[in-house]
Amino acid sequence: NNEYYELNNKFYDLIYKLKNKIHVCIASTAQFRKDPLNLFYHLYINNIPIMGLQETHQFYLHNNELNNYLLPMNKILVNSNFEKNKFLEFNYSHETIEVIGWSGVYKNSKEKLNQNNIVLIILNASNNINPISNETSNIQLDFIDKIYNFIGNKYKLVVKLHPAESSNYYYFIKKKINKKINIYTNEYKISDLILNSNLIFCSGYTESFLEAIFLNKKIIL
Repeated sequence: NNEYYELNNKFYDLIYKLKNKIHVCIASTAQFRKDPLNLFYHLYINNIPIMGLQETHQFYLHNNELNNYLLPMNKILVNSNFEKNKFLEFNYSHETIEVIGWSGVYKNSKEKLNQNNIVLIILNASNNINPISNETSNIQLDFIDKIYNFIGNKYKLVVKLHPAESSNYYYFIKKKINKKINIYTNEYKISDLILNSNLIFCSGYTESFLEAIFLNKKIIL
């Protein structure tokens, strides 16, 4: 009914209450974390099928490593034959994997590209929220500092944090960096930031990298 519920015990009670009316659970990720494990447990014991909807180019962006879709699901809808073949290499069954293409938010037009002398840094998830991330806070701060010193005053430097970063991490980074650097969190659309940037720095572990390619942006990895 287009209603939002927090993932807590009340939500699990709702699953039991409505189990005969729930056709499927659609999950964008299936990581080995506490909340997904609890959720999948309650779905399984109530015989509710789980469908995975790939929201990131898992293997392409993560050096052929699998981390977002580890919990078992009845069906996984993936965005390319490349991704499907990689899942099959990990012994997923042909019946489980189905290619549906990519439904990302890439712009349909390149006519309205803006040039505002902006250099954009797109940060990956720090190891504060992703234990397997190579990007520690010190590495990210050093990364920002070196780019700022490199571009000087010729460009406006904008830093986009990963959308899952906490507000505490935002204030930590903001306190550590030069006041002339603009730092944005999830309230700003990454597509708009990319559209308005002349040059983009990123590690490549982000869907935004693909959108930047689509928009013919200058990218430094």
